Amino acid sequence: MVKTLTLLLHSGEQLILEQVHSVQVITDDAVINTTARNFFNIGAAEQYIITSSCGHTKLHRNDIASVVVN
Repeated sequence: MVKTLTLLLHSGEQLILEQVHSVQVITDDAVINTTARNFFNIGAAEQYIITSSCGHTKLHRNDIASVVVN
């Protein structure tokens, strides 16, 4: 589990998620279950579903500019 995941969005907003348990990376033909530490390195991603203390957060790959893991 990652304590804090900070997502910097292309819109200029910053999204901070706490106690991130898992991330589902959705591609054209697969769903990959992974951790918050390495999900952003999967290049074929279309969408991300991040499970954290605030529930499920669904983001399109084009929404995210960068990721900081703490």
